[in-house]
Amino acid sequence: DKRVQFSLYCSYAMAACAWRAMEFLVALVLIDLYPDSLLLVAVYGLLDNGLRFTAGGPVGSYVDRSERWPGARNCYLLQNVCIAGS
Repeated sequence: DKRVQFSLYCSYAMAACAWRAMEFLVALVLIDLYPDSLLLVAVYGLLDNGLRFTAGGPVGSYVDRSERWPGARNCYLLQNVCIAGS
């Protein structure tokens, strides 16, 4: 039981670190594309946080009212579809 718990903690820590590194690298790439302006980085930040603000509530409500496995699976599929479409 302790080993499983430790594995879950490590998995979460690595995923969180990878997510933060990806967000940082996106900003660096945008700065590299347009080195004279931070407008693109600012627009990206506004869109990213605006989407989290507007979609966070409905997604959380969906996960709360659906069963755990189908809700998590559908959110994961939606995330991958959004990534593939971008």
